[in-house]
Parts: sequence; C-alpha cells; structure tokens
Amino acid sequence: MFKKASICLGALVMVSLVSFDMLALWSTSPPSGGKDMEIKLSRGALTVLDFPSKRTHASAIILFASGDGGWGSLEEAICHAFQNQGYEVIGIDSAAYAQTDYDLDVLQLDFSKIARTAQAPFGVHPPPLIVGGYSMG
Repeated sequence: MFKKASICLGALVMVSLVSFDMLALWSTSPPSGGKDMEIKLSRGALTVLDFPSKRTHASAIILFASGDGGWGSLEEAICHAFQNQGYEVIGIDSAAYAQTDYDLDVLQLDFSKIARTAQAPFGVHPPPLIVGGYSMG
C-alpha cells in the first residue's frame, strides 16, 4: 500500500513541477529540440533525443517514451520542462522504435541499453533513473 502511494505521490510531484514550465514552452515558440544520440539496439540503431539538465548536477535521468503517432511539439515541451527542472531527459520516439516487431524480451533488452547509455557519462554514481511516458503504443 505504501509503495503504491509513494509512486502516485512521486508522479503527482513530477507533474506539478513541470506543468507550468511545459505550458509556457508549448504556448510560445517551438522548442529547439534535443541533441540526436544514436544507440545501437538489438534490432538496429535508434536515434533518441538527449536533453541535458540545465543544472550542474542532474536530479535524475528520465527515459521519456512517447509519440505513438509520431514525436511532436508536446513531447518536446515536456522534455524541455523536465530539462529546465534539472533532469537529464532521453526522448524516445515510440513510433520510430515500433517500426519493426518486438516482444517483451527485446523491449527490456533495448530499454536497458538505452538506460546504460544515458547513465554512462555519469560514471559509477549516476543519478536515479526514471522510466515513463505516454502514448507509447
């Protein structure tokens, strides 16, 4: 019971931290985009977007998967909002990932590889890892 409540509370805190920032970014000019980062996965290379933290030390690394219908300005705004709050964000276009068939084992293998790649620049003490998203198909 406590674990479920903690997860829900954590999600609520995250949403509240970025909602104002995200709306401000989305309603103004289009975001500039993250830095392309190609990762070799089990079924070939996938280009993800790296949004480095705007703070000296990242609070956490977020693997943000979205874009079942394609990556767009809303996903960009969400990633920038997290980035501005001090998170390192790796944007994963779910539509691009799903262009070839996969099963649970492949998905786990690939997301583990993306996580290790995102954590590598931080050495032996990377920040916590958060995996989430929406519209992931």
